[in-house]
Amino acid sequence: MASLLLNTWRRFGRLALAATALCLGCAADRGARKPSPDVAAMLEATSAGSGEGYASSRAYTHFIAGRLAGNRGDHSAAADSLKLAVVHDPEAPFLRVALAEAWLRAGAPERAESELKEAVALAPRYAPAHLALGRLLSDQRRARAAVGSIERAIALAPRDPQGYMALAQTHLEAGSEARAASAIEALSKALPGEPMGYKALGHWYSDKSEFSQALRYLKLALERDPGDGETLVLMARSLEGLEQVEEAQRFFERALARNPDDAEVLLALGALLLRRGDTASARAYFEQLIGTAPDDPALRAKLAFAFARANQLSVAAEFFAQAHALAPADSTLSYFWGRVLEEMGEPAKAAAAYAAVESRSELYPQALVHRAGCLSLAKEHAEAIALLEGARRAEPDRLEYLVALASALDRAARLGEALGLLEGQLAHGAPASVYEALASLYQKARRGADAVALLKGALERRPKDEALLFALGAAHEKLGQVDLAVARMRDVLSQNPQNANALNFIGYTFADRGRDLDQAEAMVKRALELSPDNGAFLDSLGWVYFKRGDWARAADVLEKAAKLLPDEAVVAEHLGDAYLKLARRREALDVYQRALKLLDAAPDDLVRGSVEGKVRALGSPVPSSADGEASRAAASPVRAPLQSP
Repeated sequence: MASLLLNTWRRFGRLALAATALCLGCAADRGARKPSPDVAAMLEATSAGSGEGYASSRAYTHFIAGRLAGNRGDHSAAADSLKLAVVHDPEAPFLRVALAEAWLRAGAPERAESELKEAVALAPRYAPAHLALGRLLSDQRRARAAVGSIERAIALAPRDPQGYMALAQTHLEAGSEARAASAIEALSKALPGEPMGYKALGHWYSDKSEFSQALRYLKLALERDPGDGETLVLMARSLEGLEQVEEAQRFFERALARNPDDAEVLLALGALLLRRGDTASARAYFEQLIGTAPDDPALRAKLAFAFARANQLSVAAEFFAQAHALAPADSTLSYFWGRVLEEMGEPAKAAAAYAAVESRSELYPQALVHRAGCLSLAKEHAEAIALLEGARRAEPDRLEYLVALASALDRAARLGEALGLLEGQLAHGAPASVYEALASLYQKARRGADAVALLKGALERRPKDEALLFALGAAHEKLGQVDLAVARMRDVLSQNPQNANALNFIGYTFADRGRDLDQAEAMVKRALELSPDNGAFLDSLGWVYFKRGDWARAADVLEKAAKLLPDEAVVAEHLGDAYLKLARRREALDVYQRALKLLDAAPDDLVRGSVEGKVRALGSPVPSSADGEASRAAASPVRAPLQSP
């Protein structure tokens, strides 16, 4: 369960911003990269009635011993036994195929290839050997040779679907999707009612998020087998990917009708209903899901992620608490429970959850950093600093502890010490994260020019470092050097055109200045394609619409952004601005006042001044800051866009 949760978190990032964190491995399991070739799974080498599946009793004894050893996971012993089988019957090709499988599992692909070539030479018309050799060559990315072997297998056994499937897979991995489709068409002609090939192609395209293509083949598969549950689920996921959520729900329901206790479908359907705002129905499916495994903590964790994606963090925290109660020693559960509580703005409770992560867990370093950050936010500065100083003494080379300690010192109003700590590390060499952290502290110290100089110096040594380029762009923006900021973000995109944050940065910056709005909209929409349901990017798109004067559309998008980012004062201000333009004064005032409360927890002089002015213009008194501490945010003539983590 630990790896399942960890892989999900690594993939989807922060709970409140994650686009698809609910799946928690369900869809990923279906789309996993195929394992190393399993010759036995590729085919059953003994071909009934072929005349080439015969072995003497002595050879068969060793064959059985090899299979038993393989089942135990002792593949070297399996190979030894199968070698003896081949000695007793050297001309039996199925024995050589079995030996090849054992060599492959034992990590000796060259020996496996040698045995398969020997099998082909001994029995040129034995299709399973050709097919096994082709799959081995395909896995080694030797596509041309693989295709030749597999096509020979198809010619020898034209009604065996495995040959066509192997050929299609080889073409797909070689980048020839048209040839893969031709292989599947050939399968449909050889076996007119066989859905396997179309389903495989649909799965392939679905995994690549090419949902329209996926649907084309999945529909053909369903024509041949209308009740296949796996195809129904793939159809539902592809339709969901195309935002056709009503149709997706219908296919999930059809799949569930086939198997009412299918945990994957219950989870997916419940999550889809959460997304549609039908919490009551979602909970009904989730209760049914819990009934299938009431004592499974991993299941509770999956439900926690489903509610987190729907931004129902309090419910997510409840499910993590239930999972933790079922498995109190599970460090992975403690970690993710802490992440949810941290997202909820409960730093003290989050710190306690992180404290339960054991030091031997691979999540321990991350948990320690988050715990220290939460202690700082809870004003337990001394404890946070002591925790990180102890961690640094234990692991002085782990630089994330250094960066976290600098942040803790800064929060404790010890900015000078924080600067000295990071500056001292530069002499010993430092990754981009240290430069980014130091540049951020320079900006807090109103030393924006020093931040720019620092990052430029770092880029002289690493001119293509994506993180440093982004940090330099942000530093230029803080100084009001907008054209330079945009230029650096374009440099980021030249290194990585898929950098959604850089796309969003440029789009928002243009929108905020009311320029190049067509380009701004295109860039933000591209960012959203890469990270759907990202609240920061939705805020930018709403701001583009606002600047166009399309206030109703702006309000609609900004409402979605505010649900995803309920603690962001800037998003609240933008939504208030849209309401005001629509003459929804009462709602605008409510949102502005909520923004001011948020600014008590995360002070920002620039935003506070702007919001307070709008509240006064509406004839309402401005509440005093609950915190009373002055913000140390550096003023900037251009407000920086929110960024996804």
